[in-house]
Amino acid sequence: VYYLQMADNRRLVGSPEFVSFCEKIGDASEGGVLAGIVYQCTYYVLGQYCSALNWNSINSVLLSRYPAGLSVIGLVLPGEGGHVAIQRDCRRVVGGTCNEEVVDRLAVVLSSGSGQEIAAYSVDTDSFQIEPMEMKIDSPQEWMTKEVVAVSLKTTFRRVIPSSAIHDAVGRETYTEELLKRAHLLVEVNKKMIISRAVEHQEVSVLMTKEQNGSRPSSVVSIPSINELPMALVSSTGIHGNTTPISPLLEYSSDAVEWLTVSLPISVKGVFLRSDKLGHIRDQLLKSCHIQMKMVLETLYSRSGSIEQVSEVLDCTVNLAEVSHSCPLCSQPVYCSARVYHFPAPFQAVPITVVYPHLTSAGEPVTFEQTESLRKELHELFVLSDGRPYFRPANLHLTTPPSPYLLNPHKGATAPSGPGRVAVVDGWYDYHHYMQDRFDDNGWGCAYRSLQTLWSWFRYQGYTEDPVPSHRDIQQTICTMQKKEQSFVGSKEWIGSIEISDYLNESLGVTCYIMHSIRGAEIASRSRELMEHFDKQGTPVMIGGNALAHTILGVYFSEETGDVRFLVLDPHYTGGEDLKVILNKGWCGWKGVEFWNPQVNYNLCLPRRPEVRY
Repeated sequence: VYYLQMADNRRLVGSPEFVSFCEKIGDASEGGVLAGIVYQCTYYVLGQYCSALNWNSINSVLLSRYPAGLSVIGLVLPGEGGHVAIQRDCRRVVGGTCNEEVVDRLAVVLSSGSGQEIAAYSVDTDSFQIEPMEMKIDSPQEWMTKEVVAVSLKTTFRRVIPSSAIHDAVGRETYTEELLKRAHLLVEVNKKMIISRAVEHQEVSVLMTKEQNGSRPSSVVSIPSINELPMALVSSTGIHGNTTPISPLLEYSSDAVEWLTVSLPISVKGVFLRSDKLGHIRDQLLKSCHIQMKMVLETLYSRSGSIEQVSEVLDCTVNLAEVSHSCPLCSQPVYCSARVYHFPAPFQAVPITVVYPHLTSAGEPVTFEQTESLRKELHELFVLSDGRPYFRPANLHLTTPPSPYLLNPHKGATAPSGPGRVAVVDGWYDYHHYMQDRFDDNGWGCAYRSLQTLWSWFRYQGYTEDPVPSHRDIQQTICTMQKKEQSFVGSKEWIGSIEISDYLNESLGVTCYIMHSIRGAEIASRSRELMEHFDKQGTPVMIGGNALAHTILGVYFSEETGDVRFLVLDPHYTGGEDLKVILNKGWCGWKGVEFWNPQVNYNLCLPRRPEVRY
């Protein structure tokens, strides 16, 4: 924790990842932007991105990539510039950005690079006077849980639009503005209340239910730690029986006009203080909808290059089952032009929004390769390595489990206390166990279930879009590799670490390190290797021996006491997806060395991350 006290007690709060981001900015001698919320003189850093010392575009990044409700609260600058650089760059930021998106006093962090001291300052955006600022390294999640409400607004505009609406930037701007005006859009909360003038001065906290204030179903792992208040865009006509007439608007043009029937998906996130007024939240969400609509139209046009090709894109989707419905006026099919994703990313406490095209100009689904250039730009913007994917559809930010399986049940397990260190799986996975999918594998399918858990991890991390394989799929692939006879398919024969390693290599190109024939009494001696694996690779580990298989999700090791614990996910569980039962009964939890049979030989399969770009 760094303490540099200033007169008005302002301070900057950032996570340990925030320090890593500042060090990277210092190493690269570039500039960084801090996005977040100011609450009671405390600056909470919720996002950060690289500006490359180009201060003219930081506002567009904030508005298009981050949830509504955040502001530019600060900058990160190379340490060698000193106070002269601070004043110079703050002037550029204030001059090149909409003032409403920049707080009255900017927090500025000077970083000289890895391992060097970093210092924080507060800068008045009128006088540009510089004062020292206290900086505290701490996760903002606890504060967010108490003081912040997350808002999710999702809707789809299905419209017949003129080709001029996407022909150029002016057309896209005009169309989105007119669409917002003509649709008479209002914001509805929880499908119950419209944010009108009568309630716009109320605080959003009055709408929070008991569930949204903290209690959650025991079978659901919430992501992130704060619950979302669902909202929707609705038209002023037809709401709760409201049939107020609206005069039609007619346009006449002597030129031929080409009309396109498209679907414009909108998915906006928001992060607001519980004390924020409903009117402010409504205005911020509508502003974000405006920006996102332009992004969707840009995506539709950019993937084709001309109006003629846009028509071809829409025409060729007919045979791809992309038709959502028919237009009631002209009976023409309506097509989806893009998809909106919200991704978790390192250094970010909030999701990052990305709009991807839905189909190529040939009408085929967009692939990883076709969005690589955009993903590369995102990696550079958010200072991420290019050896791991962060912005593929499988990486999308989840607010509810997308499958009937429990997601990351180990999050509810209490970690060992003591002087030791914990290293755990990095990422999301599903808990697969006996008797799921209405398939009886009790007594023989534990290794298959462990493999399914491993596969789900690679899927969530964006390394594959293929579904989790069934027992029969696994057996057939092993036979195709000539590792087993054909009679193996459909049998109840057990598999082990070697077969799982071979299967992952064949199906995903994943290489695995095998710890061979380790007696149960010796597993504790390999704790340092396992800890290094979780630190560097972060993948779940399958362990098998004596016809039993488990999944290791983490390790605790104390150099001082020698104490070792293993975070174990047990696939032998046969009950329902009840998180409370699973944790209380020890089906997922920390185990001592006595958990492993000291006389049994075990093989451990440690998968390595594939080498991929973006």
